Amino acid sequence: MLVMTILFLVPQDFVSSPIFDWWDKAQHALAFGVLMLLGFIAYPKYFWRVAMSLILYGAVIEIIQSWTGWRQGDAMDALADMVGVLVIALLIQGYKNYCLRHKH
Repeated sequence: MLVMTILFLVPQDFVSSPIFDWWDKAQHALAFGVLMLLGFIAYPKYFWRVAMSLILYGAVIEIIQSWTGWRQGDAMDALADMVGVLVIALLIQGYKNYCLRHKH
């Protein structure tokens, strides 16, 4: 999260290399999906708390970006963050339900 926070807050010129030249919303969704997966692995008991915290984190990052003067906060970025979190959360929840139904 620290690396992502730095990348989200540094001036855009620092992250405009070909490595980061993906579609912006896909980057957000992918990054937050990975954070959700890592959060689940680290804190499986707090599954939905992790999901909601990441959604809040995405919104706060966008607000802070709008305060920097060199980045712009974007509600659609926050929405992409939320989509990334929820897609992975729903996949994990589906897998957990599948495992519960097919216990040996």
